[in-house]
Amino acid sequence: MRKADEMEKSHSHLAAIIAFNFYSLALLGMAVNSFISEGSGGAYFLILMIGMIIFFLSNMFIRHRAM
Repeated sequence: MRKADEMEKSHSHLAAIIAFNFYSLALLGMAVNSFISEGSGGAYFLILMIGMIIFFLSNMFIRHRAM
């Protein structure tokens, strides 16, 4: 198995960003819809917040480790 070159890494990184933004916006939209119709964000908001916490903590860890 060969290693990915810089272009493949760049494409994978861009695809991950697009997918992360899509899922975040989809969960946010569903949480807002749930909040308007039921009065609470429900599980959608909880999943969104857990995902954001994992993202920011892993981002801080990776940046700290790179220094």
